Amino acid sequence: MSVLTGSSSRGRRVIHPDTELRAVDPRVGMGVAATSRIPKGTITWARDALDLGVSRADFRRLPELFRPGLRKYTYITGAGEYVLCWDHGRYLTHSCEPTCISPGYDFEIAIRDIEAGDELTGDYAIYNIESGFDCLCGAGRCRGRVEPQDRLGLVDRWDQVVRDALFLLPTVTQPLWPLVGNQAAVADSIAGRAGVPSCRVHFFDPDD
Repeated sequence: MSVLTGSSSRGRRVIHPDTELRAVDPRVGMGVAATSRIPKGTITWARDALDLGVSRADFRRLPELFRPGLRKYTYITGAGEYVLCWDHGRYLTHSCEPTCISPGYDFEIAIRDIEAGDELTGDYAIYNIESGFDCLCGAGRCRGRVEPQDRLGLVDRWDQVVRDALFLLPTVTQPLWPLVGNQAAVADSIAGRAGVPSCRVHFFDPDD
């Protein structure tokens, strides 16, 4: 997989370096936009050692003062851990037609070409949201309201588009590849030696 060496991430953040923080609108707040074209198949964000993971037990022990901020800026992993990104990844906004989705690995990938000026977006249903919200994304497939259980009906579509994008990984420049912790497993998936893990690995059910 030497073709995935990519270029330096320039030390600015561990979201893709060709991005910047921008005001979206007063209702949505801040978001992340591309400053140049990011091709389909590009890793757009990777979890790293500086991202803060908080277990559910530790979350419950925190003073109430901290909890609203953590609920707003964290996502929940399949293991039930709250993860607070130290980079601009925490400002990624929701879209019912997202530009980025996380395969069964600790990174997100562009599932279509993202042009300069376009927002990087995710579908919040995959992040184990704990309550629903009215959607303001304005996408053609906008669901109007986003609910935690939406992921169950969307996961097969997500798996397909992620699989298509993942196979393009070796064909485009990957600044964040050095930060991927399970490179061998990713390479095996791309080469067909192993399957591509489903997005279901990210799902957390507090009742299990």
